[in-house]
Amino acid sequence: MSDYDVLQYAAREGRIQVSHDKRTIPEALAALLTAGVEIPGLFLVIPQDASIQRVVESIVLVWAASEPEEWRNQITRIPF
Repeated sequence: MSDYDVLQYAAREGRIQVSHDKRTIPEALAALLTAGVEIPGLFLVIPQDASIQRVVESIVLVWAASEPEEWRNQITRIPF
């Protein structure tokens, strides 16, 4: 499945995408937005070897402290 297809699927399902791919997925997101497709958001986890536990804890914290609309059509980098 291409990055574009993954993001399009997440958009249809109303899900924020979480990825390590800082190289190609932002391009796919730009293509979707240019095509008029809105996405719930994209969280980029940097670096790729970040602890899964820390990533999950950070995402749960974001979920508890914000509203989904705050992330719509945005790329948010989660640095570790």
